[in-house]
Amino acid sequence: MKLLYTTLFLAVFTSGNIFSQSEKNVKTELIEYSLKKKEFTFIIEPSPSIEEINNTSRYYTEYFSTTYNIDKGEVSIKIIKDEDVSYKIITRFLISNNIKNFNYKNETYKSEDFYSIIKK
Repeated sequence: MKLLYTTLFLAVFTSGNIFSQSEKNVKTELIEYSLKKKEFTFIIEPSPSIEEINNTSRYYTEYFSTTYNIDKGEVSIKIIKDEDVSYKIITRFLISNNIKNFNYKNETYKSEDFYSIIKK
């Protein structure tokens, strides 16, 4: 009986690992930002495809627009609605592109801290 439970447990556990999403090792740097101009530029390595950027940014067009230079891996974000929520939604955009952390001025920050970093 123990063998049956062990076998079932292992089958469920390993199938969960097989079907889980793989996480990319993404290096991201905030190279420039201007609260006055409401613009942010990130370099993302390895460079995502234009489809990946378009698929994730299409949900946020009410708040910001994105331009993408695929050759340099630069994503520029321009705020449309100058409201706190727009800056907070950039966090969703970063995370949906598998960006867990970003570098800025030789410091590493979690993506979920983006808003608090830029509003210091």
